[in-house]
Amino acid sequence: MAIETFAPQAGATPLRIRRVQKITLTLLFIAGIVNFLDRSSLSVAGEAIRADLGLSATEFGVLLSAFSLSYGFAQLPSGILLDRVGPRIVLGAGLIFWSAMQALTGDGQFVLAFYSAAHWPRDW
Repeated sequence: MAIETFAPQAGATPLRIRRVQKITLTLLFIAGIVNFLDRSSLSVAGEAIRADLGLSATEFGVLLSAFSLSYGFAQLPSGILLDRVGPRIVLGAGLIFWSAMQALTGDGQFVLAFYSAAHWPRDW
């Protein structure tokens, strides 16, 4: 009966592995905090958004519900895509897409499109 042992790769010392683990855990923790703050920023800034766009409490509730539902529904295809393609490609593409959308919100035409979409039912 042979006992299998794990031989570490050349150059991978336990201290180096431990350092990489600590850095990775720290970065994941910070990313989790930013993710939580990003998702909860709508509810924190609710009063200012409502006053700025002239939304009632009901309309703002619909806005928050649409955000939560779209976020929830996006989880299903995202999980399937992660299984098929792999996390490195999906997370990298997601980061690029998210960054591009954030950059586009600074463009006046894009903001105007958001504003008209928010007021579309009342303008008809």
